[in-house]
Amino acid sequence: MPHHNLSARVREELQALLDSPRSSPSAVPEGLRRLAMQERIPLYATLLSLATHLQMSETEARHHWEALSSHRVDLEARLGRDPGLRVAAMDYFLNRESCLSRPKVVDQAVLERIQESSVGDGMTPLFNHRHFLSCLRRELRRSRRHPLEFSVALLDLDGLRRVNDSCGRRAGDSALREAARVIQARIREMDVAARSSGSEFSLLFPGTGRLGAYVVADRIRASTREVFLQTPPGMDRIDLTLSGGVAVYPTDGEGEDDLLEKARLALRKARARGGDTIVPYHGEKRDSFRFRPVGSVLQARAVDRANPPGPLLRTQNFSAGGALFTSAAAHQVGEGLEIRFSRRESDSGLTVKAGVLRREDRAPEGGEAQTRVAVRFLLESPGTRQALDAFLRSLRGHGIEEGAP
Repeated sequence: MPHHNLSARVREELQALLDSPRSSPSAVPEGLRRLAMQERIPLYATLLSLATHLQMSETEARHHWEALSSHRVDLEARLGRDPGLRVAAMDYFLNRESCLSRPKVVDQAVLERIQESSVGDGMTPLFNHRHFLSCLRRELRRSRRHPLEFSVALLDLDGLRRVNDSCGRRAGDSALREAARVIQARIREMDVAARSSGSEFSLLFPGTGRLGAYVVADRIRASTREVFLQTPPGMDRIDLTLSGGVAVYPTDGEGEDDLLEKARLALRKARARGGDTIVPYHGEKRDSFRFRPVGSVLQARAVDRANPPGPLLRTQNFSAGGALFTSAAAHQVGEGLEIRFSRRESDSGLTVKAGVLRREDRAPEGGEAQTRVAVRFLLESPGTRQALDAFLRSLRGHGIEEGAP
């Protein structure tokens, strides 16, 4: 976890433990353990990072912490006094583990000021873009060796220029900082978030696939919208939303330029859809997540305004672009349909216009002929798109897979 992302309370507790006299070979107060769990902090990795600035996994850090505590006891027996954890750590990682070379003694506060000025954004509590690119290159090297999957996301505040023009630069800067705090509060310790330029943010999700990164980015989007809808009394409302694009390694690209370009293409799609949405990058024939209903989770009927609703359609998948279902009716390619989707008969659900892209006649099942039909949604207005996005979000938690109909 970046040091400048630690809360003041956590930092104070961790520093106190590093500076305290030895009480037992590997003692960590129970209260500090609970605090680390509450704050979702990798306790041992953060402790050793503060003491030595070495980065390692939590499992590896815990092993070294216990070995370091024993090493401190050995040094105390030889010296006749407690050398303190920092001196013991210097000897342990330099002479025993060879993890350090040519270490330099620098006061902690001075070093942290130097680090924050070199990697921090300056305006927001996030990293700067240079540090983000450094982390991205390191993650690329790590993922190529093992191999592993990871994702990147590019986010942009919709309408920040309008806020700057109408409310002034100070209001715009305040909005940027607020959006950065939302991002920071909703990512894991291992994730990296930076302000790229202007109103854009870059996120790196190690060990995370397309769906996982999409879910986190969409939560950030929803939280950002909620935050800016809450206007303090006596202040003008700043109506800002967030758009984003997601790309995954190695499926979308095997180099930093490819990945960032694919994420940017997805971000452009999100802006073209009117903003306030997250779009995962897919190839030309795949541009949205596909929901696979189980049992009767999702019902669909063709709507005929002059007659009662048509027979129930068996929905096989459903995405932001269209749907695939089987029907007893012989729908024709190019035919226009109006379809109502719902999770239960009593739900108002979603009614959307669609065009038949392809059909496939299937052998009769139980004496009834079936036609497999793929449709593309015809989204005639931003309101229809927003209604579709909201309906898709209501289906999440029942299973989402990648693809298009």
